[in-house]
Amino acid sequence: MIFTLLLPALIHAQNKAREIELLNANSLEFDENLGGKTKRLLGDVRFRHEGALMFCDSAYYFDDNKLDAFGHVKLVQGDTVTLTGEIMHYDGNTKKADIQRNVVLKEKKMTLTTQQLYYDREKGIAHYLSGGKIVTEENTLTSLIAYYYNKEKMLHFHKNVVLVNPDYTIKTDTLKQNTQTDISYFLGPTYMTTPENDKIYCENGWYNSKTDKARFGKNTRLENKNQTITGDSIYYDKPLGYGRAVRHVSIHDTAEKIILKGHLAEFFEKQDYSYITDSAMMLQYDKTDTLFLHADTLKSTYDSVYFSAKKNHEKAHKKTPAKKGSKQIEPSPEPFKNDSLAERHRILLAWRHVRFYRKDMQGVCDSLAYTGNDSLMKMYVSPILWNEANQLNGDFMQIKLSGGTLYFIDQIGKAFIGSQLDSVRYNQIKGKRTRGFFLNNELHLVRVKGNAMSIYYARDDEDSSYVGINNAKSTDMDITMANKKVHQISFLQSPDALMSPVKGSSPSENMLEGFTWFGTIRPNSRQDIFRKPESPNIKPTQSTKGYKKKAR
Repeated sequence: MIFTLLLPALIHAQNKAREIELLNANSLEFDENLGGKTKRLLGDVRFRHEGALMFCDSAYYFDDNKLDAFGHVKLVQGDTVTLTGEIMHYDGNTKKADIQRNVVLKEKKMTLTTQQLYYDREKGIAHYLSGGKIVTEENTLTSLIAYYYNKEKMLHFHKNVVLVNPDYTIKTDTLKQNTQTDISYFLGPTYMTTPENDKIYCENGWYNSKTDKARFGKNTRLENKNQTITGDSIYYDKPLGYGRAVRHVSIHDTAEKIILKGHLAEFFEKQDYSYITDSAMMLQYDKTDTLFLHADTLKSTYDSVYFSAKKNHEKAHKKTPAKKGSKQIEPSPEPFKNDSLAERHRILLAWRHVRFYRKDMQGVCDSLAYTGNDSLMKMYVSPILWNEANQLNGDFMQIKLSGGTLYFIDQIGKAFIGSQLDSVRYNQIKGKRTRGFFLNNELHLVRVKGNAMSIYYARDDEDSSYVGINNAKSTDMDITMANKKVHQISFLQSPDALMSPVKGSSPSENMLEGFTWFGTIRPNSRQDIFRKPESPNIKPTQSTKGYKKKAR
């Protein structure tokens, strides 16, 4: 009974606490056209409602705890939110405001402008649906739709979103931003550009403008004037100059015409290098063909000639204090501006289980280095190269390859060249070192230096039958090729040659010591570079062990 008597009084007290309180008006009238209890207020009108003050030039104050305000409208909520406009409808029961015309919402670190804003004081949510702009300390952001969550300090933007920062511009369909942490979250197709014309595309991710750290996900693509990087996810720390990309990573160097692929890559800008691993592959392309190369790890860097040379120059010509009676020593002019030493040359390194394939050339080795300034591909530890029917191997090998054209190949230490004639017979060349010259990407001339030896099967011109075996030795030797076959052998210094019949001679007896045919490990296609056969058992000579150290 007592509860029944008290309930109406509690409800009345609660409603009274929610009523809009009129603080001031220069004049007050009742407008019968809008209802008998509707008040028309004019001049310096002020209201108060549950922690908020409202100001305007004139207003209608309705008996259902609602009001319409006109002219220089302002709503102030504590020291956090100030809202201004020309027209406002405010509902004291729901604490919701609808402000129109030249609307400005100011929060400590943010200014929002639009033509119509809906503000829910109860939930601390403001939103516009017909276009607006938000300005923070460093960012200017425009969109068609936006929601501001005051309690969480979060902004949600939708449709035609553009964020402009001194360092970048972002265009997207959906974006979230924390005004306290300055972290922006991308949700949907997003394009980012910089003043240097760097471009980034992704479909989700985040960027922290305070720390300059970012993560871009889903179909990510980063472009600059020389390079394009793609991957499922890319993390970037600008102050550290560090980046990490995972899954379906591709690094396309348009200047060098090289593409690196794999599933894990890291970039170190200050150290000027990057590496890629996990199914790592390099593609070097030109107008005619593409070289496909696989290794456990691929590393891309630049030479240090410029940096060390410039440092030594500055040290040697540093301006020094003049002694009494002597002239000031002036530094010499900077010699590196137009000097070739100032050019930065690309170096590509491949480690462990290197295999590569091109239509006219295939190879395997343990490690490999490619230097852009001289277009030399250097192969370390059990290197083998195949060109058409020829197999070349040695302790160390280097190939001159530029613009898709093979120029020469050097073999140093236990140099062998073999050509398979059938399942058991091979033409063979051996020496301390060789240089093979190419013509139209086919082996044309081989020069053998030191302890040159050869085994060559002579054939009948009419039926190609074997007519003899030429076993020759010389200090040096030149072998000329024609139509992918040995055309002429020239013995230089101390020649010793013997022609023996094929009959009565076993093919196994006509093998140079140390020669092996490695056809089973030859890459046969671009997909075959990922196969890992057993490494050939080729021991390096004492004179070439230093090359292994360079490769490491």
